[in-house]
Amino acid sequence: RFGILGNSDELDVVELNPEDEATDKAMEELKAIFEGSRFASMKPFAIEGEIQVTIKGNTFICKLDAVFETETGYEIVDWKTGKPPVTPKEIADRALQLALYRMAFARLHKVDPEKIGVCLYYVADNLEIKPEAVPSEADLIALWESVLEKVED
Repeated sequence: RFGILGNSDELDVVELNPEDEATDKAMEELKAIFEGSRFASMKPFAIEGEIQVTIKGNTFICKLDAVFETETGYEIVDWKTGKPPVTPKEIADRALQLALYRMAFARLHKVDPEKIGVCLYYVADNLEIKPEAVPSEADLIALWESVLEKVED
């Protein structure tokens, strides 16, 4: 088993020794937290799915941790380790990843993006974050075009 330690700016992948008592305890704690979350009782539509989406000749690989079917459509959940975002800018930055995932899922499954909810779930903190504003496909493409223009200059 492998684990990820650190925050989103510095991640270290470490090998977890399944015979290590501390590792077992940490895994049991995370499992207990998850089992108390709303996600534990939901049936996943997909887990650990990968979708490739191309924007302006650039392909992005989207690794969706979990997608759940809901009464109104779908919900994409990105499990997170590390420190949760605090400021509105940090949340907005993370919302870009969720927007890309939503766009990719909508394109692949031919689903209206408005029927796809998204959230971040920090298991260790039992904290769910649903950004108030998630960029649309048009917003994402415009942002990507602006990045490409800066690179070309």
